[in-house]
Amino acid sequence: MEDERTAMYAAEVAIELIPAGSSSHTDIADAALRRYLDQKYADMVLKWESKSPQSSNLNETALLALAYSETGNERAGALIDKLRSFHQNEAELIRGIFLERQGRHSRAAEALSKAFVALRTDPWPLEVVTHHALIAARDLVMEDASYAPELARALEKSFALMYFEEERKRVGCFIASYTDVKTILPWIAIYEPNPNWDEKFLELRLRVYIATGNPLQVRAQSDLDLFRSQELQNK
Repeated sequence: MEDERTAMYAAEVAIELIPAGSSSHTDIADAALRRYLDQKYADMVLKWESKSPQSSNLNETALLALAYSETGNERAGALIDKLRSFHQNEAELIRGIFLERQGRHSRAAEALSKAFVALRTDPWPLEVVTHHALIAARDLVMEDASYAPELARALEKSFALMYFEEERKRVGCFIASYTDVKTILPWIAIYEPNPNWDEKFLELRLRVYIATGNPLQVRAQSDLDLFRSQELQNK
């Protein structure tokens, strides 16, 4: 029962790390809020470390490995290794998060790309792990855009059973926006004829269509104008 309570707490903390409406750690402008979120992870880890005996629950192991990884704590390694013998790809996703949070960008990009490709045939990692891995990939590209092509390629095909389809497309499109127009074009096109009703996306869509001479540039301009008009009316 104690294991179950700790695992439930771990899940709550893992979800709380990214507040509603945020798509990246860089969206969290309030330093006090970020300290609060970090403390929640620290509290979860403290609860686990005070247990005797410690975790034998695989979900709890994954969530605690995620907590350690999000703070770049070396203790994540042993938990990732333990998890690997039961679920190779879930462990690889968490490893990618860990490497990204440590600033080891090359290895992080390699691990995350490998894990995303594996998701095309393996839709079984915990959803919160996949969610955090996608955010880690987004954060990595914001820190070093040279890894955008590699990660965009890894995300270009749907995961098995359409697992995380909308988030895959959203993050993949964002990552591809750090590449060239040839790479970003198919990511924009997958949203036609109903593009994301967001000004930044609509601006990007228009720029890409103009740059590639796409006939949809006329509609893209019209949609952007309409969005801005609606925004003015709502003010």
